[in-house]
Amino acid sequence: MTPIFRFEIVFEVAYGRRYAIEVSNNDKSWKRVQTFDNGREGLNQQTLKHPVMCKFVKCQLMEGRTYGW
Repeated sequence: MTPIFRFEIVFEVAYGRRYAIEVSNNDKSWKRVQTFDNGREGLNQQTLKHPVMCKFVKCQLMEGRTYGW
């Protein structure tokens, strides 16, 4: 397991405005550790309130922003 406390996500023009970070040790049961409401286009650098030990990390999109043509 690895401690996770900081991460970076790069979004394109269509981006995740609201997303959650979830962790797992078995890739089957997931625990939401924090939700972010400040996603934007480009580089997003975030720090978790509390570090977590885990094997797997995923970003769960909750609200997106699409590019208006």
